[in-house]
Amino acid sequence: MKKEVFDVCAGLMAISEFEEWFYNDAEIQCSILEDDNVLRLCSIDLTKRDAQYEMNKFCFDTFDREEFYVYVIEKNAGMIIETDNRDEIINHVRNICTYSGWEDSKHLFYALYFLEDQYNDFQYSGYATRGQIVNEMKLHAEIIVEKFEKSTPQEKKNWVFDGFDRNNLILHTVTSIQVGVEESVPQKRWYQFWKSLWFRAKLKHGVRLRSPLGENIEE
Repeated sequence: MKKEVFDVCAGLMAISEFEEWFYNDAEIQCSILEDDNVLRLCSIDLTKRDAQYEMNKFCFDTFDREEFYVYVIEKNAGMIIETDNRDEIINHVRNICTYSGWEDSKHLFYALYFLEDQYNDFQYSGYATRGQIVNEMKLHAEIIVEKFEKSTPQEKKNWVFDGFDRNNLILHTVTSIQVGVEESVPQKRWYQFWKSLWFRAKLKHGVRLRSPLGENIEE
């Protein structure tokens, strides 16, 4: 049941799909009188407009919030790299950004939140085309998926809240994804990503960032 609840809250399953599964799954029906969580789900009217809010509240009250954050990122990032459809990519990015904000402590969300903001305010973004922003989203998703594949559950949680540059896993693991450029510095893929991120942040907010290599990124 946890996976299905996570899917709904991560934007990967519609409420209507969840409702159909929930009321037709034999195991769920047999556990209604024995499992308080199942009974509580039965009390949620999935046809009402606030059903999504109630599902999110149930998710956070019942399951580990950090585990859910990791799930949102990992699953949606995987979907991003599997599709070339721009609308689908933006939708999966927004699924992640639903649980983030500019002042949020979840730094892994912040990078995609920044890119989504640039996409929405394209005319002020400093990008030549929206396609460039989408390509950067896909690049970021590839990095997320590769790093998560090599991480323990606790390392994934640490990455969500510690961010890129303060997490030893990121500092000392070289990505194997090829970017078609000569590697002149260690982890140049990360360096280029953060350099572009810094430049656009500076344009809009005067933000100063450090790279995953611990360097101050200059123009």
